[in-house]
Amino acid sequence: MILKNILIKNFRSYYGENRFEFSKGLTLIIGDNGDGKTTFFEALEWLFDTAHDNIPTNNVSEKRKSELTEGDEDEVKVSLVFDHNGEIELEKSFKFFKNENGDIRPHDLKFVGYQNIDSERIVRKGKQLLDECFDTALRRYCLFKGESDLNVFDNSEALKTLVNTFSNIRQFEDYVKLTEQFDADSEKIALRELSKDKKQERAIKDLESRKIQNSTQIQDVKQEIAKKEKAVSDYSISLEKLEQNQETCEQYQNIKKRIEMKMDDQRKLKAMTSIDYNTNLLDKYWIMRSYPAILKEFQDKVSALNKEKRRLDRAETERRAEEKGKRELANDLLNGKTPLPWYVPDEKTMQEMINEEVCKVCGRPAPKGSEPYNFMVAKLNDYLRQMSAKKEDSEDEKPFFPNNYIDELTKLSNQLSGYSQQEIEGKKSEIDDDLAFVLSRKRDLDKINHDIQEAEDEKARLLIQTQGISEDMLDKGFKDFKGITELRSREEGRLIELKRDLIVLFAISNITTLKREQDYPLIFDAPTSSFGELKEYVFYNIIDRIDKQCIIVTKDLLEVDQASGTKRLNAEKLSRLECTVYQINKASGYNPLDLSTIQTIVKPIK
Repeated sequence: MILKNILIKNFRSYYGENRFEFSKGLTLIIGDNGDGKTTFFEALEWLFDTAHDNIPTNNVSEKRKSELTEGDEDEVKVSLVFDHNGEIELEKSFKFFKNENGDIRPHDLKFVGYQNIDSERIVRKGKQLLDECFDTALRRYCLFKGESDLNVFDNSEALKTLVNTFSNIRQFEDYVKLTEQFDADSEKIALRELSKDKKQERAIKDLESRKIQNSTQIQDVKQEIAKKEKAVSDYSISLEKLEQNQETCEQYQNIKKRIEMKMDDQRKLKAMTSIDYNTNLLDKYWIMRSYPAILKEFQDKVSALNKEKRRLDRAETERRAEEKGKRELANDLLNGKTPLPWYVPDEKTMQEMINEEVCKVCGRPAPKGSEPYNFMVAKLNDYLRQMSAKKEDSEDEKPFFPNNYIDELTKLSNQLSGYSQQEIEGKKSEIDDDLAFVLSRKRDLDKINHDIQEAEDEKARLLIQTQGISEDMLDKGFKDFKGITELRSREEGRLIELKRDLIVLFAISNITTLKREQDYPLIFDAPTSSFGELKEYVFYNIIDRIDKQCIIVTKDLLEVDQASGTKRLNAEKLSRLECTVYQINKASGYNPLDLSTIQTIVKPIK
């Protein structure tokens, strides 16, 4: 019996259709806790369960439920295709829909099988076909959920039942004796059947070939066990070295603790000395450090400008007053008589009369040099003087300093005085304090760095003295010598159990092969959940070397990526195995408080 593929649709976290293709040897399905490993195994268990006819509603994908609207319908299905004297498919399914109240209702449970006979696809009852190909007694010894199920053979009655079911052998001590029995049986069969037809002769040769293969397999397992025993021996030697160097371990731990404390102080001091000078230059106004002297110079210059402005303004006011007094004095020369308006006659008329030497106001001649002529000249000069005075009066009305630049500078100088000036002057002492603090911390940091280097040198000298013991062993050895000793004992005991369990497991598998002329797959869910690294190595190497279909659902080959903190496949360990590998993980957007966000993603790796 060789499993070819399985389709899981809307079964719990397996939203939609998800397919796994299995190799004839080892297939690994690797995922972290909560990624869907156990759900995969339980999908197989549900398919193989022929004792219950009820519909488990908790098997429906929560994500698919959340997408349904009233009246929508879908199905949960697990379909398995395998070879067993021809290709066979088993399919278990049921439908579900959302009613008007928003409840999910399942119905129409089906379990059917399809068998290809002479190129014809025959529909069979699923339970009947499953029991014919893979009956209940055998299923118990092919599906193992967790490490504890590997101890199924510790139950002598269960083991006896299995042997009685699939073999004529009634008693056996161990796998080697069983093989000897096979050898004796084959010899008897060979003598009895030697004279029969060619068909029987071929059967004898086939049995002999299987016996040889079985013996070879035993030898391979023995060699692998020898390797593991040597590994345990080496581990014991290392432990003895640690026990002999306990004082060294304690010294190492003291140095390590001192380095850790110093490095913690180093991190704190680095944080204290981390100053962004460029940012502080503007954001903290460090640029104002040199401004007090500039501010004083600015204030002195503004004060001088303001004083000079007042002086010039007062001088101009006095000049204007003097000019105005002169004009008023000229008017008084008429002895108090009211003169004609200065603009009568106008400038053009006066110039014309002077040029023609005649007074056109009274009609009398006014030859040059005469009194009337001089009068007209004086009148013209008065007119021109009045026009000049009028212009000067207009200019006198304008302020001598038409702009407010000096006033604005004075106002700015006053604003920068007082609190602002004190704040600016305080920047220098603030910056000096910060720089002094940083400088002091840097001196402390230099001392810490020196202490760390000394401790590292001391640790290096200690490691040189303890030849044959690595730093990692010193670190682990200090924690609990007694605990490591007990762990070694448990490892040795578990190694013995593992050897026995696997030998019996494969022995029983070979019994069923001889009895039924069929081989059956082994399916494990997290079989090494509490194994140490040594036992994991033993388990996977033995599994990888046997000529049998095995499907293992596990998280063993995951490791933590130090850069991102996420888990990834251990490529180095994976490269040692020749097998099919799938990785399963939760889809992005998963919220542990919302079951409708759970979806397992299936990714083929190799």
